Amino acid sequence: MAQSHDGLAKHTFGQPQALAGELRSVLPAKVVERLDFDHLEILPGSFVDGGLKSRHTDILAKVPVQGGSRSSVFVYVVFEHQSSPDPTMPWRMYNYVARAWDTVASTDEGSGRRLPMIIPIVLHHGEQGWTVARTLHDMVEGLDQFPEVAPHVPNLELLIDDLARLSDLELSQRPLMPVARLTIVALRDGRRPRVLIQSLIRHSEDLLVLVVKDTAAVMRYIVGALGTTSFYEFMDQLKIRHPTMEKEMSTYADEAMAMFRREFREVGLQEGRAEGRIVGREEGREEGREEGREEGRLDALRSTLVKQVTARFGSLDPEVASRINSAGEADLDTGLGRVMTAAQPGDLFD
Repeated sequence: MAQSHDGLAKHTFGQPQALAGELRSVLPAKVVERLDFDHLEILPGSFVDGGLKSRHTDILAKVPVQGGSRSSVFVYVVFEHQSSPDPTMPWRMYNYVARAWDTVASTDEGSGRRLPMIIPIVLHHGEQGWTVARTLHDMVEGLDQFPEVAPHVPNLELLIDDLARLSDLELSQRPLMPVARLTIVALRDGRRPRVLIQSLIRHSEDLLVLVVKDTAAVMRYIVGALGTTSFYEFMDQLKIRHPTMEKEMSTYADEAMAMFRREFREVGLQEGRAEGRIVGREEGREEGREEGREEGRLDALRSTLVKQVTARFGSLDPEVASRINSAGEADLDTGLGRVMTAAQPGDLFD
């Protein structure tokens, strides 16, 4: 299952309180003191190029200035999801901010002859950190030869939250909601399953206090990042770390694996439909299409159950393997629902 950096970032930082904590962490302290983050407002819309939406997630927020003033500051955050930094990001951000200004200019904030302030921030979680241009001038050829015209050439400098450089100690000192701290851990370490497990165990107290919607989003990402086998290992370590919370841990695991099963089930449905169409074209029979759809769906369910049983119990007993291979959809669903709590493979269907 593919990792969903985009989905997790949107879920977490689409919450005003979570985004406020991130902005308090990365903006200069003197700026933070003057802004009213309790009344931060996230504005609708995206300014990212259509072809880059899988690589960049963006949020535009409006933050009032403290002291009774009616003025506000806008903060534009781009979450950069590539494993390596985009060397054209200053230029892309320049265009994104210009589009955001077009939008803001149509509101009361943009009335008059002056534009409101928009602060551009990039949150990057590639393993090697940010190693490319930070300013638009860094990308422009010839400025070193003609420094006299540099003030007349458009420029922009990125404020970068480089998660690869962020230690656990620094992260613990940030004023973040638990879901935001876990999201940063997941984004930072999600490409390295062994590291991710240890980081999540260190921050497991945050996991235990999440509300339901946040638990679902974070656990879904963890399953995708770790895979089935490593996810079970993570859950076992979590139960050792918090033995009094074993029941809650099992609930988290069941919910996460239920999401995992639903995604595989959808894959099976799609594969079944595709196979059914092929059979239908070749044989010209409606029965072929129906059989193809059904067989593809069942094969996907059987494959998922075999992987989960093997990950949980080790080698697959021939009798259990035979039972899985002959099981229908209802029995397979039953087995998938019991795999996390069954004491032995034989309990899956009985």
